[in-house]
Amino acid sequence: MKRNPPISIKWMLIGILLSFIGSLITILLDLFVFSPLIEVPDGQSTVSVCWQGLLAMFYGGITEELMLRLFGMTLIVWLLARITKKDAIILMAIIFAIGHLPATLFMLCLCRFYQTMEI
Repeated sequence: MKRNPPISIKWMLIGILLSFIGSLITILLDLFVFSPLIEVPDGQSTVSVCWQGLLAMFYGGITEELMLRLFGMTLIVWLLARITKKDAIILMAIIFAIGHLPATLFMLCLCRFYQTMEI
């Protein structure tokens, strides 16, 4: 019978702490470095309704994950049965990222600064 290795509380706490620090750095960079550089078009407001944002967040995330990760990756593995699952996951991650570039570039007016930030 295989025995699972013990879970190290020390490394779990280090992972949680580093994730928190990384998230905090990302939020601070967005608030104080990137957001001030984004111009709001005339006649548009940056105020949104919380419940609509919450619904959009779940709808977009669930739809993308189901379509790309579940069906897309399954299709790629099925079509290319010779590759490993890891290669299929990496390929789907690249396709997932490339699929977001046109929308990001459209929303951000094809500005070089934002293209660099997205990549």
